[in-house]
Amino acid sequence: MHRSLTSRTRIHSLFALLFLATGACGASEASFEPTENVAASGHAGQPAASYDVRTGAGPIAHVNVWSQGAYRDDRNRPIVHLTLEVRNLGHQPIRLGRDLLRLEPFATSGAPLAAARLLAVQSDEGRDAETVPPASASTIQVWFALPPATRPSKLGGLRVRWGLAFEDGRHYVQFTDFQRTAEPGYGAGMVYYDPIFGFYDPFLYGRPYVVYHYHVPVRRVMVRRHGRHG
Repeated sequence: MHRSLTSRTRIHSLFALLFLATGACGASEASFEPTENVAASGHAGQPAASYDVRTGAGPIAHVNVWSQGAYRDDRNRPIVHLTLEVRNLGHQPIRLGRDLLRLEPFATSGAPLAAARLLAVQSDEGRDAETVPPASASTIQVWFALPPATRPSKLGGLRVRWGLAFEDGRHYVQFTDFQRTAEPGYGAGMVYYDPIFGFYDPFLYGRPYVVYHYHVPVRRVMVRRHGRHG
């Protein structure tokens, strides 16, 4: 099992390096900022959504999520680039679940677009991009590829699903909504309030939230307990 995980990690790391080598960092055609929990600045002062992951004993992780924008790379692929900073405040490793990463793009009209495909995940620290050791932090870069016909300049908003997995079988699952950064001629306005629905767990505390720019379904926030295998 260990060999399998190590091999998978090496494959993912190699893919991420190859992806970066092909010139993924294009000029941004659209910028985005989170619609809630904005309590931190990401890279170069970009606003980040900030989350405390807690148990009854207190916080065990802190996560900042921000957008690096949408653009076309040198292969003309429409790309969305996100960054997650995960601080492990507990005593067990935390895993960023690749299977939990999902991006839903929305047009400027508010219409949902075809789901993006996870392209690459890489840790800035050079370690396994999916695992954050106890008492440490990791800055994790995530790239999604949009359908080829999608124009980054026509995106109005993003919804990102991400999650953390713990050794005791618990999963923390969160959704972060992003709105298009206001530009000349680009309108902005509050659409509606909605409560958060989900399964209660001491990990997570919810509250009403606000959505800007685009209409999206009600957010779902879930924490699940899974049995351990093996």
